[in-house]
Amino acid sequence: MLTTLDCKRLGVLIFASVLILSSAATYAKDRILLIDGFHQGELFCRAFRVTKQTSIDIHAVGALSVFNRDQMAAYSWIIRSGSVRPVWEMTIDNTDRYKSDKYLREYQSTQELEPGDYEVYFYAGSPSLMSSFSFDLGDLGKVLEKLKINLSDQKKELEKQKKQKAKLRDKKGKIDPIDPPDPIDPPGRIFIDGDEYDFGDGSDVRDDIINEYSLEITSDARDISRIECAYSSDRVVAEILRPENDLYASVGFSLAQPMQVEITALGEYAGVADDFSDYGWIINADTRKRVWSMTEAAADLAGGAEKNRLVVDRLNLPKGDYLLYYVTDDSHAYDDWNAVPPYNPQAYGIRVNAPRKDDLKNVKAYQDTYSQADLIAIVRAGDDFFETIPFHVAKDCDVRVYAIGEYSGGSDAFADYGWIERVGDNDLYWEMT
Repeated sequence: MLTTLDCKRLGVLIFASVLILSSAATYAKDRILLIDGFHQGELFCRAFRVTKQTSIDIHAVGALSVFNRDQMAAYSWIIRSGSVRPVWEMTIDNTDRYKSDKYLREYQSTQELEPGDYEVYFYAGSPSLMSSFSFDLGDLGKVLEKLKINLSDQKKELEKQKKQKAKLRDKKGKIDPIDPPDPIDPPGRIFIDGDEYDFGDGSDVRDDIINEYSLEITSDARDISRIECAYSSDRVVAEILRPENDLYASVGFSLAQPMQVEITALGEYAGVADDFSDYGWIINADTRKRVWSMTEAAADLAGGAEKNRLVVDRLNLPKGDYLLYYVTDDSHAYDDWNAVPPYNPQAYGIRVNAPRKDDLKNVKAYQDTYSQADLIAIVRAGDDFFETIPFHVAKDCDVRVYAIGEYSGGSDAFADYGWIERVGDNDLYWEMT
């Protein structure tokens, strides 16, 4: 039997319980995204639209890179749709050690988002993957030449230091005391929040570390809806996007009026060979002269691996016909990354935009007919390539020869070249020299 006091206590208890449940219901947050169970090298993308300013709670677990001290091997980031720069990303500085594992890093905080379309990414890379730069054997000469220059510079510096020390010698041949150089950290050693990480060669990376990767986003806002990940524009003049490995592609366009176009190009920088492996360029379709090249423009880091490079440029083009080109090597291309991808993987490749949508009235597609007028053509020759094409001349005539090849400065001769000879007597009529 309940007394009056017991009833009052029960009433207070019931009221408190209802209040707590009501508060929990009021502040319960909806899960926008939860993903785990990644495969190594997997890249995840989810896009969403925010109709008014709101906040989201992010909880993510990724990993450090063994070989790249300032880079995450597995992490998440958010960009505005169509952008190539992040509005948020996991970094070494804004994450903490997770489960006492020296490679795993955890992020847990709130981010404010303005109205707009966004894309959230997660790349599940391995901490022990070493692939910041790449080059093929065809670039070995460039690599060795650059190494020779670097060694020469180091030799000059050592000789300079030797002369400076000689000046400090006194009559007894002693050297005046000088400040000793700062100690150099062994390779693989890094300090984060006062903790020392001696990574070594990454042999101690857990085989199941990828099972710890996860990404969860929650919010109490009702103004978030899902959309598709896309890199779109309503001002496109021409584009070659999301290229596969070993690609050689071109797209033609004609301008009825002069135009200052906007170029956004994203590719792979070979690094040690001081050249690009994946890149684009533009030529005049009539003169065949190159009017713009990604390799000659100023490139910025594009996020992810250091070899991801971004070029954003403007180019004044006269009225005329043009060809946009893009080429890739045999690795690190869209949907087949061998290192951390750029902030906007959808933008990998090249795009030419008009300043305004209305300017597209002066743009139309162009079909290249240059090769159709050729008598003979041997083009896009690869490594270890050899091809002959026979032809017959019924009477004397003049022909125009246009050839591009590789010249080797070391041997003072062409490495890639062409020639014309008469069948039967092998007389050399013409040769690239």
